[in-house]
Amino acid sequence: MQNQIISSAKILGQTIKAFRERKGLTQKELADLVGVKQSTVSNIETASGDVRLSTLFRLISALEADMTFSERKKHSNQDAW
Repeated sequence: MQNQIISSAKILGQTIKAFRERKGLTQKELADLVGVKQSTVSNIETASGDVRLSTLFRLISALEADMTFSERKKHSNQDAW
C-alpha cells in the first residue's frame, strides 16, 4: 500500500480500514487480535469517538503497519485537525 498522509481522524480511520481489508480481516477478527470490542474498531474506522493511544498502536501492530512522522508541506487541507 502506498504511503498515506494522515491529516485527520477520518483519514486515519479510512487508512486503518483499508489496511484491515487488505489483510482480509473483518472488524471482529481485528478486534479479537487486539483485545477490544468490534465496536471499537468500527468507531476508529468511522472517526466516531476518541481512541486510546495504546489501542491505536496495537491496531497498527496487528495490521503489520508502521506510523511515521514528517514535516508537513505547505498546503491547504480542509480536513485537518
